Parts: sequence; structure tokens; C-alpha cells
Amino acid sequence: MTRNALFFAGAVALSLLAAWWRWPDSAHAIGVIRAGGGKARHGVAFRTGPSAFQLVATATVLPPWSGDARISVEGDPPLRWSAALSRPAVDLGVHDFPRLEGDVIRGLRPRHRIALWVDLRAGEDAFPTAPRGEYRLALRDAKTGGPLLGIPIAFGAEGGGDHAGHP
Repeated sequence: MTRNALFFAGAVALSLLAAWWRWPDSAHAIGVIRAGGGKARHGVAFRTGPSAFQLVATATVLPPWSGDARISVEGDPPLRWSAALSRPAVDLGVHDFPRLEGDVIRGLRPRHRIALWVDLRAGEDAFPTAPRGEYRLALRDAKTGGPLLGIPIAFGAEGGGDHAGHP
């Protein structure tokens, strides 16, 4: 029993440490997707230094909007980026899931929840090492170009790998 209790205490301590400490080159943002522009609960801030970063953006689609959303990273000078959409580890075929085709998330419907993994890299000529300044992860209606969600991204912020100020 003592061995199990020690193992459990160690697992809890490791989990708490992992939840408290973040890699300086990754961050998470939460928001909602809706016609006219959803809101992010907070932006993200990255520390300067690395030239590659990862942003995980989770969002829920609010009714009545449905359709396809184009992803972009807005800011100047431009960043190189790529995105991946998380899928369930086991798909029993009971639910339909949106799919990512290039820079468009297809088949979004009300109450869908997505987790979008975005890799950000300094541009080949724009930044010798790391980006600085203000950027935005934007989701726009693929048909109309109307805003669906915008997540502020700051580079060169103190603390890094964390949330920017809460609105």
C-alpha cells in the first residue's frame, strides 16, 4: 500500500509541475467561432529567441453559423506557417468531424469543437532568427471572407509561451 501511495503522490506532483510549467515556444488559446467574428478568451505571447513556435487553438462553433473556414496568419512581415486539425484517437463513425484541406477547415457545423495545431516559423528573409511584433491567427468564412475568429499573437513578450492579457 505504501508503494502505491508513493507512486500516486509522484504522479500527482509530476502532473502539477507539467501543468504549471510551459515550454517557451508553445501556447494555447481558447475561443468561439461565429458569424461576424468570434472571440478569443485571451491572446498568446511568445518569447523571442526560438525561430519556431507552436500554437494550439481550441474553439467551438456557435449556432447558427456553419460552413468552411479559411485559416491565415496575419501580420507583417509574413510568417511561414502550417496547420493540423486534431482528430479523435478512436473514430467509431458515430459523429462527423470537420476536415482540413490545405488552409480550409471544411464541414464545420454548430457545436463542433476543434483543436487546431499551428506551427509558426520565421520567414526566410523577414527574420534572421525570430519574429517580433503583433500577429493574428484568423479564421474567416471561406465563401464570404467574413470574420469568424481572431486570436492575437505577440512575439517578443515577457514571460513567453503563455497567455497574453485577458480582454
